[in-house]
Amino acid sequence: MSQEEIKKEFLRKLELFYRNFGSHWTINDFSNNPTEKRIIKNFLLSLSRKHIIELDKDFEGFEVLDLPSNHDDLI
Repeated sequence: MSQEEIKKEFLRKLELFYRNFGSHWTINDFSNNPTEKRIIKNFLLSLSRKHIIELDKDFEGFEVLDLPSNHDDLI
C-alpha cells in the first residue's frame, strides 16, 4: 500500500470509529504493521496541527476533535 492509500484508509476508519464508538483511540487500534504505524503517526502530527485530533502526551493515543470529512485538504 502506498502512503496515500494508508492515509485514506486511516481517515475512513477514523471517521467510522469516531461516529460509532467514541473519540479516544490509539495507533494500535488502526494497524499492527510497523510501517503503517509510522506513516499514521506522522499523519497524526499533521491532523493535530489542523485541530482535527489532539495527541496524548505519549503520542500513541489521540482524541478526535473534528470529523475528517469536514476538511478538504487532509492528504
